[in-house]
Amino acid sequence: MILPLVVASIAVLITLAYASILDVRERSVPVHTWYPLYLVGTVAVLWYLITAPSGWGTVIGYTALIVTLIYGIELEVENGKIATKVLLLALGATVFQALAWGFLWRNLGFTAITGFIVIVAALWTGLELERRASLNEETLSPASRWFRVWHVPIIIAFQGIAWAALFLAGKGGSGDLLLVLVALYSELFLVFAGMNLFGGADAIALVAIALFVPVFPLEPLLGYPPLQFLPFSALTNAVILNLVTPVGFAILNAVRGNRAPFPYTFFGYPVKGDSIEHTFGFVMEDFREEGGELKRRFIPIGSALRRMVEGKGRIYTKHLKEHPERYGKELALYRRAGEVWISYGVPFILPILAGFATALVGGDILFTVMRAAGGW
Repeated sequence: MILPLVVASIAVLITLAYASILDVRERSVPVHTWYPLYLVGTVAVLWYLITAPSGWGTVIGYTALIVTLIYGIELEVENGKIATKVLLLALGATVFQALAWGFLWRNLGFTAITGFIVIVAALWTGLELERRASLNEETLSPASRWFRVWHVPIIIAFQGIAWAALFLAGKGGSGDLLLVLVALYSELFLVFAGMNLFGGADAIALVAIALFVPVFPLEPLLGYPPLQFLPFSALTNAVILNLVTPVGFAILNAVRGNRAPFPYTFFGYPVKGDSIEHTFGFVMEDFREEGGELKRRFIPIGSALRRMVEGKGRIYTKHLKEHPERYGKELALYRRAGEVWISYGVPFILPILAGFATALVGGDILFTVMRAAGGW
């Protein structure tokens, strides 16, 4: 049993459970919800790395990774004023990067110096672009707007590449490999969040699991999977458990006689148009009035995915409630339609919580199924 990671696991479970309740009730998880986890998780995982032992270079590098990711999550600038917490995180990231890359310089030479310069330049340039965007985003060039969104993933990528180079050069240890895995995993969900494929709370939850419980704190009931990287097992478990939801909705729609083209019955259900703003989900139909007649069609799957990635064109029922003045035309059409199909509003943070809990106690569901099917 790894006591520090047991403590971190309990903190993650409590935080995910609380965040899930907030997300179901309010469809929003305030950033301060995660603050206790940041504190407990950071202390616990650094305690684990120090006692492993992993070496001070790895410990400092991991600290730089934690501070950088929290900086990216907390990045908040309004009316040209940088929040104090963001400024402190940026300063902290710079200091820890300097210490970590000073260690890397002894092992990787001028490659480390180049990487450090890139990271620090990206950190402070991104912060300045965020400040300018808060004044008037339209004044930024397309390249500046792109860099503002992606500067944190760029920083994390350079961190991962540097420690991977150290490990591949035969100068690193298991702690360095763990840092690389956490960086790559976190990078994946930063990119997904930037592409609007994940909600903010979902991405934070997955990154938090990777940062603070990177390995199994104790042996699960089904045994260790080949890759003893707990965040991956938690994610695959979450995806598998989440597959139950579409099947359940398809069965429920069939029982209730709700008819729609395949595969819409797996992903949504009809609600009353005159109370649609009091439900949770995304509208799955497009409506228009033509010659006094109401025309409706289901949004093609490809178009729905494109709208999701672009972050525009999708109508969230929560926005109908919060900003009815913006959606007067849409609300009138929905009321006229009688019933409107919406996607179900089950936050993915619920399967994440279930996936983490089952991985922690039981193990990797996918590996267990594959092992049973293959007779291993």
